Amino acid sequence: MATRKKAPRAVPTPQSFFELACPRVLQIMRATCADLGGAYCIDVEGAGAWTLDFPTTTVKPGRSADAAVTVHLSPAQFASLSTGKVELAKLVAAGAARCEGDRARLENVSLVLAFLERG
Repeated sequence: MATRKKAPRAVPTPQSFFELACPRVLQIMRATCADLGGAYCIDVEGAGAWTLDFPTTTVKPGRSADAAVTVHLSPAQFASLSTGKVELAKLVAAGAARCEGDRARLENVSLVLAFLERG
């Protein structure tokens, strides 16, 4: 019996990823988000920035001064992240993505985004 290869996942636009997919995952993981707390900003070069607010389980366009962590991604890094090819924390740990703020809290947003990536 021949095995079927999984079709590659289409790369969403940053806007659709952060404004459509992320809010659904934050709602699904609202108990985890409430426990983790904090706001986390992802800035995609040339596309914009979005702040994931865990206590309110919302995603807001733009950078928040309250963000515990801001991660800067290139478009290629975003494509890898949004299609589940790489985890956010691994991009930062490898020095591929720039991170500002409390690196210890980076795992929080990486955990939630990893749930999205498996979907």
